[in-house]
Amino acid sequence: MQKHVKRLPIPRTVSIAINLNDASGRSTLAGIFRYVNSGQRWQLKIQNNFDVFDRNFVKHAKADGIDGIIAGLPEASKCFQDLLHSEIPTAFNVLPEIMPLPPAEIRRTAFCDVDNADIASAAFNHFARYGNFRSVAFISDRAERRWSIEREKTFARLWNDRGIVVQTFLCSSDQRPLDRESLSDFLLRLPKPSAVWCAYDITAVEVAQVCVDIKISVPDQIAILGSDNDE
Repeated sequence: MQKHVKRLPIPRTVSIAINLNDASGRSTLAGIFRYVNSGQRWQLKIQNNFDVFDRNFVKHAKADGIDGIIAGLPEASKCFQDLLHSEIPTAFNVLPEIMPLPPAEIRRTAFCDVDNADIASAAFNHFARYGNFRSVAFISDRAERRWSIEREKTFARLWNDRGIVVQTFLCSSDQRPLDRESLSDFLLRLPKPSAVWCAYDITAVEVAQVCVDIKISVPDQIAILGSDNDE
């Protein structure tokens, strides 16, 4: 009796180019590992030097045995357009800030994105559990990126349903660090107690430092919440 031997699928080589220096990148990689460990025959090549992840890399990727690419931005910014038109299937772990997005006929490129509305809802629910606030504020991303605007809109809508208008501190893209004088004036004007949600954890640290400088008690007068697990 002839035995049929089941042949395993040929392993696929997937190149990974994401920033592993922050919690978000490591979380993405952990998800990739879980997928591979579920029985997928992938060989992972993790790029440590993003300087070589350029147009030349994309040009020779297929000849070098690369079957797929998972990339982040700005890590893959040097070869973004080349990846869009490459024959190699590519998944980006973030939507690009350029608008409009690439045309739908690009079938080999996928974009993943966080649920900004869900994040804003989590921030709202966090504050809502901790008592009543006379005012609520949002400290925006410095460059007013799409994700920051989406989070702000949902956050503002949820508070508006409770009769509170969210005040926004707009950061200009060239302000690094924050303009502390303007931020101080903004925080002092907020009716207390106030809830302040910041686009980044590092921004939340800056806000807390300004509160110390101007004698505002945290969290008694201003409760502060950061975002994104920055390190």
